Amino acid sequence: MELVAVEPGLVLGPLLHARANVSVEIVRLLLTRAMPAVPRLGFTVVDVRDVAALHRLAMTTPAAAGNRYIAGGEPLWLGEIAAVVAREYGPRGYRVPTRPMPGRLLRAVALVDRRLRSGLPLLDVPALVSSAKAERELGWAPRPGKEAILAAAESLVRFDLVPSRG
Repeated sequence: MELVAVEPGLVLGPLLHARANVSVEIVRLLLTRAMPAVPRLGFTVVDVRDVAALHRLAMTTPAAAGNRYIAGGEPLWLGEIAAVVAREYGPRGYRVPTRPMPGRLLRAVALVDRRLRSGLPLLDVPALVSSAKAERELGWAPRPGKEAILAAAESLVRFDLVPSRG
């Protein structure tokens, strides 16, 4: 038996069903303004379609056996993701938060909201992983993060997972 590991970053892009997964939940929280400000969290955004393509390449390339590949696009801070969503969806009536959330405030809120505690070790940590090996060895090429972000947002609107605006 041969094994190839594909390890994705923040997987965004179009949804197949009317259910937001954990990664797309971040975009949903932005569109619904469920967070008043944006904590400084770093991600490598990758489109779900590109993750699927990398899995296919890893499965069909004999030299990939026994290797591990990172499926990550460009590194982005959550504030940059919010700015992409705000530029596209602000004119459509969505009030997307773009103000930075001070780390001290996030730590204080995490004392009472345990869902936030798991993110504390990632605060102010840039996402510094590279998919260069997958690009070099398998010919994989991820699409721009902006495309994955907007495809996720559009799916959330299309499937009525966020309230309609305008």
